[in-house]
Amino acid sequence: MVKNLVIVESPGKIKKIQSYLGSNYIVLASVGHIMDLPPKTLGIDIENDFKPRYEVLSGKRDIVKKLKQAYKTADDVLIATDRDREGEMIGWNIAEVLGLKDPKRIVFDSITKTELLNAIKNPRKIDHNMVNAQKARRVLDRIVGYKLSPVLWRHVQKGLSAGRVQSVVVRLIVEKENEINNFFSMDIPSSFKFHGLFRESNEKFFKSELYILKKKDKDNRFVGGKSSIEGEREARKFLLTCMNSEFKIHDVFDKQSIRNSPAPFTTSTLQQEASRKLGFSVKTTMQTAQNLYNAGHITYMRTDATNLSKEAMGSIKKFINEKYGNKFYKETYYKPKSKNVQEAHEACRPSNVFVEFVKEEGAISNKEVRLYNLIWRRTIASQMAPAEFKITNIQISISKNSKYYFATVLENLVFEGYLKVYNMKAENEDEIENEENKGIKVPKKGTNLEVDKIVGKEEFKKPPSRFSEASLVDKLDPKNLNIGRPSTYATIISTIQDRNYAKFKDIEGVEKDSKQLCWNNKSKIDETSEKVIIGQEKNKLVPTSLGEVVNNFLTKNFPKIMDYKFTSNMEDSLDDIADNKKDWVNVMKNFYKEFSSQLDIVSKEPLLIEDKFTKILGKNEKGIEIIATMGKYGPMIKECETKTKCNIAPIKKPLTIDTITLEQAMKLLEYPKILGYIDKKTVSLKKGEYGFYVTIGKGKTQTKISIENENISLEDIKKILEERAKKSLGEFKKDTKTYLVLEGPYGAYIKMNDSKTKKKYNIKLPEKEDPKTLTLDKVLEIVDLYFKKPRYKKNNKSKKS
Repeated sequence: MVKNLVIVESPGKIKKIQSYLGSNYIVLASVGHIMDLPPKTLGIDIENDFKPRYEVLSGKRDIVKKLKQAYKTADDVLIATDRDREGEMIGWNIAEVLGLKDPKRIVFDSITKTELLNAIKNPRKIDHNMVNAQKARRVLDRIVGYKLSPVLWRHVQKGLSAGRVQSVVVRLIVEKENEINNFFSMDIPSSFKFHGLFRESNEKFFKSELYILKKKDKDNRFVGGKSSIEGEREARKFLLTCMNSEFKIHDVFDKQSIRNSPAPFTTSTLQQEASRKLGFSVKTTMQTAQNLYNAGHITYMRTDATNLSKEAMGSIKKFINEKYGNKFYKETYYKPKSKNVQEAHEACRPSNVFVEFVKEEGAISNKEVRLYNLIWRRTIASQMAPAEFKITNIQISISKNSKYYFATVLENLVFEGYLKVYNMKAENEDEIENEENKGIKVPKKGTNLEVDKIVGKEEFKKPPSRFSEASLVDKLDPKNLNIGRPSTYATIISTIQDRNYAKFKDIEGVEKDSKQLCWNNKSKIDETSEKVIIGQEKNKLVPTSLGEVVNNFLTKNFPKIMDYKFTSNMEDSLDDIADNKKDWVNVMKNFYKEFSSQLDIVSKEPLLIEDKFTKILGKNEKGIEIIATMGKYGPMIKECETKTKCNIAPIKKPLTIDTITLEQAMKLLEYPKILGYIDKKTVSLKKGEYGFYVTIGKGKTQTKISIENENISLEDIKKILEERAKKSLGEFKKDTKTYLVLEGPYGAYIKMNDSKTKKKYNIKLPEKEDPKTLTLDKVLEIVDLYFKKPRYKKNNKSKKS
């Protein structure tokens, strides 16, 4: 029987599509790209209008063979690759290898029977403008990487690589680090932030913050903003005026406030929200969304659009009106925040909005269940009415100080609106309610108040924050810098880590003494002090020394390639190619003219590695030279007895190749030290980036213990292990996760650490479980149930604003 051949990208779609199309169709997958530029040569004829030379990928020859065999017996071929530029290029490659003269192309936003059958009825031709846009991007990236990398080998270190977009992303991370270093190189300014506790006679005390008075409005209400007072002397002077003042309610008034619903997800906003609320990496989000798309649960996830189809809008309206009532529905159309919106896609949404939850089965795991729920809630919320709040403002005058006043702002939820479905906290966010100012009696205008105390706490200016995955994605997003495309962000973030240009790290911060001045309605001011940490961060992107060196070299010698605006304009040009507004060859010619001239200049410059990145520090007691140089993973110390026998140690900040001394280098080369053996396992003292630590054994069974300094003995290690054994009720490991069963003040719990994501969770052990009889399977079951537990809360409390 004659059959029609349908070729998709992902094998995960085959079963679903085959079930919809029936036995008259054969569905096969290309499994992504089947052709690309050759891996070991440039593969581009620059002199011949940048003509690329594509070849079948070595790992895809069997797939191509299978597609050709199926094509021979097929009556018709329908190319059903994804509807973005990558998908269009894959479709064009399939047509090339099969020799299709007039290939039929079908596209669909979601894998549903209706969409599929509609697409089959309305095939189109391959969009060569989209193909050319992808071709231009690939050729650009290959030329920059292929031409720049050898320059880095010559001037910095062999084995390094550069990329058109990745290098610009590293620049962002390096510049952020420089900002932070500049911040800490100067005295950190501080000021005293004041609050007071007041009450009407016999009522509950409420908290009020200090504001500076700018003016009074037509109703004689104070107009100002939150304030702090610089300098301890001025802070004390303010408190002295309070000691002699009366406090009175100057005014109480209400205002209405609304909070509008968020737009449906684009690729970028999905990545950001999944990171913030579910703790997913960008890579995890994209893979999980792909699985949902393949299973027919959501529309295509690679999209810059926020619009919804007419059919989807109708379904959402019906769902909201039936489940929540007409007053919760509000039809809303969202305009894109950037001119760079690619292709006429829909936002990422559920294929069927009447399906609130998906089940775990097949490729659908707990991750897919959680991400689907996030997408579903966001989509429904996008067409719901705004949340409405009553904002109560309480203003308190200070009789002896007309420059300042105290104010309390109470926010009360009047109408939930979209918050009915989309008010989900991060899964590991503390769920303890903030009781501050909750349920207080609002005093009347003119009421004299009792004061419990007025406190001024010294607060230090905060340094700039490093990039998390979510904040980096937001910075790169088309609405901001417009660098790269959201569908490529996961690859970019992985690449800069793989090449050791940046790493996710925890930053300890700087300890400072913070003063607190308190007047508690007595005749004196009490002073206390506490330690505070400035600049402490978790799991943020930090440039490596190697990343900084490479960035500085590229920024100096290739300023255009490293320029944010230039990179953004190139994205615009690629969009214009896709829209048939620009010719891809002309775009390439304009780019290459300037790039090649700069390349020629730098290639003729003298080698830098001989002077700038290598330094002979001196000789050790054996007469062996100690050298500071640049290695594949950054600055390092080398001590080589022979060409093949070298002792090396990394140079860590704040030391550099330029500043390190022979004495400091010899200290670094002391580690690791073998302290002895415990149960036939080697005990080694090591020095890492965050201080000293001890390892016992090696491989997956290795135990690691952080210590404060290097003055530790084998007996000390044995005592630490004995103490740890007493506290621990059990320890289990699986993949990158460690599960410690511990006894806490409120009972036994599981402490889960993920070494890959740096996430930590404390999970209470169910009362029925005996910690002593736990197995790995039982621990995994308890953890799985913890993550399935819904953590959604209504924002129906009064709170301090």
